[in-house]
Formats: sequence, structure tokens, C-alpha cells
Amino acid sequence: MAENIHLLEKEIHSSHNVTLFSNNHYANRIGALSSEYSISEHFHAYAKVIQELNRKYSQFNLSSKITSPVDAGFKPTDLTSFIGSVSSPSVPDNILTENSSTLVQENGFNLVLEQDV
Repeated sequence: MAENIHLLEKEIHSSHNVTLFSNNHYANRIGALSSEYSISEHFHAYAKVIQELNRKYSQFNLSSKITSPVDAGFKPTDLTSFIGSVSSPSVPDNILTENSSTLVQENGFNLVLEQDV
């Protein structure tokens, strides 16, 4: 079963374990959600969970981990910069072509390949 974006936001809000924030535990979990939930369809949910993460980063003096750009309330204004900066183990970062060479994705996700008809 896929992780719930809203429950993850509440988990981040209630967490007081600095280690989970400093080792990117929550950021990587948010990144992994991008393989289950479309960023364009769930933009506001992603923005809220990343905003909560950024608030915790600020609270624990980990402001260097906040991925810009954000507004004055720590809400991200560009989700792709955040999603592209985190590790998402369920989403491969490259694709092998027919001749076994690697096709590298620019941002690590959302590469769409279409077949000519």
C-alpha cells in the first residue's frame, strides 16, 4: 500500500527526532511519493508536506537543507527543484537504450517516451 501524503505531513509535524531530519529520512520519503502520486495532480499536498519539512529544518537549525525557492512561510514555489534534489529509490535515475547505453534523465523523474506510429 502506498504511503499517504497527508499522514506523512502529520508525522513530520509531530516528530522531534533531529536525526530523521538531518539524514534526509523524510525528504527521501517525500521523493519516493512522486512515483505513486502525480506532482501536478497533488501539487497542494506536496507543497504542504514540503512546507512542514522546511519548518522543521528551520526549527532544528538545518536551514541549509531547505531547497530554494520558498516563500516567507517556507512553502516551496517550485516543487521540481525539491523532488529533483532528493533520492527516490523506487524511481530509476536512468534508462537503458536498445544498444545498452544509458539515457540519463535531467531531473531524475517524469521522462515520457512515445513511440512513432
